[in-house]
Amino acid sequence: MVNFVAVFPNKSVNLSLRQRHFNSRNVADGENIAHDLENAMMAIEIDKISGVVTDNAACMRAAWKILEAKYPGLICNGCAAHALNVLVKDVCKLEPYATILESSRRVTSFVKDRNALTKRFERIQQHMHVDGELSGHQGFYVRPTEEK
Repeated sequence: MVNFVAVFPNKSVNLSLRQRHFNSRNVADGENIAHDLENAMMAIEIDKISGVVTDNAACMRAAWKILEAKYPGLICNGCAAHALNVLVKDVCKLEPYATILESSRRVTSFVKDRNALTKRFERIQQHMHVDGELSGHQGFYVRPTEEK
């Protein structure tokens, strides 16, 4: 599925100008996506559009080439937030990040499964916040254990 969104400087975001569902008969290739993007652009007047932002999928990049050739002033590019999200997901699969992430998930699950512990963490968080900011002077004190 492809959603089309238009953003105007002095207005809120208009969601779902058009929605397109792709299936085996209606393939999500560069030509079809370029055609749908062009239809969405015509609905809001092409001369008001300076750029198109999509994810970085191959079919989207193919659509960019078609649209930029047809409309020389149009700038098409990938979404930086989407690219960063994909990058972070890939980095989190590498060691030692994957191990740290898994350990963090286990600690989070442990705390969330114990109501009293969750409440204690919430009290500590409230204590550590000063005027809405995390205070650098507050923190946890780890009491050394005595060896037996």
